[in-house]
Order: sequence, then C-alpha cells, then structure tokens
Amino acid sequence: MSEIENTNLTQKEKKPRKKLNWLTKLILLVDVCAAICFFVVYGPYEKIREWYILTAITSGQHKYLAYIFYNNEQIDDVINKNRIMYTGGTSDPDMITIVDNPNTGVYANAYEREILEHDPDQDYKLITIDEDGMYGWITVIYQPQRLNLVVTNSAQGEFITEFSDRYDAKVAINGGGFNLTDDYTRYNLGSIILDGKVFKDTGEKEMLICMTNEGKLLLLNTTIQEAATHDVKWALFFTPFFIVNGVKTQYGAGSSPGGLQPRTAIGQRADGIVLLMTIEGRGGNGSRGANFREMTELFDRYSCINAANLDGGGSTMLAINGELMNEPVSYQGAGERHVYNAIIYK
Repeated sequence: MSEIENTNLTQKEKKPRKKLNWLTKLILLVDVCAAICFFVVYGPYEKIREWYILTAITSGQHKYLAYIFYNNEQIDDVINKNRIMYTGGTSDPDMITIVDNPNTGVYANAYEREILEHDPDQDYKLITIDEDGMYGWITVIYQPQRLNLVVTNSAQGEFITEFSDRYDAKVAINGGGFNLTDDYTRYNLGSIILDGKVFKDTGEKEMLICMTNEGKLLLLNTTIQEAATHDVKWALFFTPFFIVNGVKTQYGAGSSPGGLQPRTAIGQRADGIVLLMTIEGRGGNGSRGANFREMTELFDRYSCINAANLDGGGSTMLAINGELMNEPVSYQGAGERHVYNAIIYK
C-alpha cells in the first residue's frame, strides 16, 4: 500500500471528537470546585481549618458559615486552641508619664526611631505597615489629651468621613461595636463616658477602654460608674485587651486567635504617645488582615505598655483630614460602613 493510501485510510478511521455541551462543562466545574472545597475543609491542613472557622465565627453577621462544614464539637475545639488567656489586672496610671517631646535623638531600635523621629511642629504621624501579607497604618499621636470619643447624631449611624467633617478632625477611626436592628438603627454595645460624664450605663462589669483628661489610656475591668472616678474623659467597651501594664495577653496553641480580620486598635507607650492601629483585611489593598496574636506583637514591637482591640471587620476605617485612607470590606461589599461612634483627634 502506498504512503498516500495509508494516510487516507488513517484519516478515514479517525472519529471526530465530541464537543462538551455547556451543561457538561458546568457539572465538571461544580465537581472541581466541590473537590477543592472538600480538600481545603477536610484536608490535612489544620491552619486552613482554623483560619476558616475563626474568621467566620468572629465576623459580625456570618458565624453560620463555620457551621456549614463543621459541627459544634469541631468548632469548639478550634476556639479552645485559640483561646485568650488574660494575665489579669488593670492599667496602672503611674506607669505612664506624658512627655511633651520624648525625642532625644537616641533610639533603641528602628521601631523606636519610627515613632520618635518627627518634626517638632508635627502633632501626629503616619507609619505604613506592609509585611507578611498585612497592610495598614499606625497613626502616631503625640498629644493624647486631644483624642476624644464622639457618637452619632443619626439613628442609622455615620461614616467615619462624616464624623471627621463634622468635627473638623485631623484623624478619625471607628471606636466600639454596635448592634443593628431590622430597621438599620444602630445602638452601642456596652457603656460609654462622653466628656467626663456617663452617657450610657449597662450596670455591668465590663472591659473598658478609657482615656483620662491628662491623656493616659487606662484598660479597666470594672463598671462604668467606677471608671468615671478615675478622671476619665471618655470610655467605651470592647475586647480583647492585648497588653496591660506591659504584660502581653497569651493565647492558646492555635495558629490564628481571633481569625484574620481587618483590625482597629489603640495602644499607648510609657511616654504617653498613643498609637492608633488600622490593618486592612479581606483583600482590602491586598491585605489578609491580622489575628489577635499579631496585633499584640505589633504593639509590643513599638513599646506599648497598654493596648486594646476596637471594632474591626467591615467597620475598620481611618480618615486623615476627612479623606478615607483604607478600603473597608464587609461580607456585603466594599465601602464605608455607618458606625455608632468614633475616636477623633483635632
């Protein structure tokens, strides 16, 4: 047989390939996605399980996501591994001495230099954090007595930029948490002191983040009435405390206490300088977010002796001179969220 005849025969024997229709392609895609999800959720990577469960459980309205793949026992096990072990005690104001200009030109390390080195006329400073998948800012406040707590005058709350514009604030961040009713009315979680007076009193013993008239950050586990006796200018409830009197909170052996979330937090050094921490998360500016252990280490790195968590997640917002700096991300979408209160600097 000639070579040409053989080629023609081979071509005749070949059967045309059947093209997959759209339904088959869709079924295959669903199968692949299901296989990936099954491997991620039930595979050998414990850190992924912890990340998923803790991130879902610590979200405001999406705790149910953790229960789609895991039962109560599995979830409780992960929570226990990442438990918060407080060292106890409350802030000692005598450990803080407000120093007008602590910059001596001598720095213990590069982090100390970042904080202290600034123009004498500069009353605040922004430091960018960009490491290990975390992105955000530290707002360094050199005159802590100028920080104040303000609350919304709207039932639906306000954007941070609205707070900033209304009070002509140089810096504004979100403060404590809130609950949301069916008609989108926001009401504050926990007790509040505003301008030295008790604004809301739950009557309960709470973990309170307080600022004195002198500018000292106090972390107190007490009632709001007792807190008011400490010359407190403003106070709000939120948890956890990261550092108290220089002693760091300890966490369980798990990989991600608190889950990976956008974070807002406040801390103070012994010289009185206050650090407002804003960490992006859920993909905002490409950031993965931070867990409680990482936040504790960040504040310790910059020599804070007291530090505490504020409301985070989709509520994490930072405005400088009225301009929103970060990309707030909630599970409903991106953009500013209405919040009940704000910490401002003016």
